[in-house]
Amino acid sequence: MGGSLFLIRRNGDKAMNNGRLTYSVKETAKLLGLSKNSTYQACLKGEIPSLRVGGRILIPVSKLEGLLSGKAEIIEH
Repeated sequence: MGGSLFLIRRNGDKAMNNGRLTYSVKETAKLLGLSKNSTYQACLKGEIPSLRVGGRILIPVSKLEGLLSGKAEIIEH
């Protein structure tokens, strides 16, 4: 899977990540077709690369792209 990740708008148009460096858990869940809770749990387990900033969990776009392209490994905690 090459190129950048994108979000699908309701009308079906692709919207590039607009140079953003991170996604929220909610955005990542929508992008991956997962529930928000499943995505949150996957982040806590290290199955989805994430970082905490204050009380928020953010998913770095580059690490998510690497994971989906097979260029990154899941680190078990």
